[in-house]
Amino acid sequence: MSFIDIPNTTQEIRGAIYDIFATYNIILLDKRRQPMLEKIREEYNHLEIPDLDDKEFKSKLSSLFEKEWNVSLEEVIKKCNEDGIFSEITNHLK
Repeated sequence: MSFIDIPNTTQEIRGAIYDIFATYNIILLDKRRQPMLEKIREEYNHLEIPDLDDKEFKSKLSSLFEKEWNVSLEEVIKKCNEDGIFSEITNHLK
C-alpha cells in the first residue's frame, strides 16, 4: 500500500485525507450523494474543505493539505494512483 507511505503523515492525517478523498470520490460517482460533503465538513469543522464545482478546487485543496498538514496534494494523488484507489477524484484533479 502506497497510501500509507505518504510523506509527512501520521495515521490520523491519512485518515482525514482518506475521508475527504472517499467523500469526493462517492460524490463524483453519484451527485445525489452531495450531502455527504456536509457531514465531512461537520466532522472536520476546522478545515475549509472546498466544493467540487469550485473553479479553484485543486488549488484550494492543495493549499489546505499544505497549510494544515504540510502534505503535497500531488504526492497524495500519486500514492492513490499507485494503489488504484479514488480514481474518480484523482482523475478530476488532473
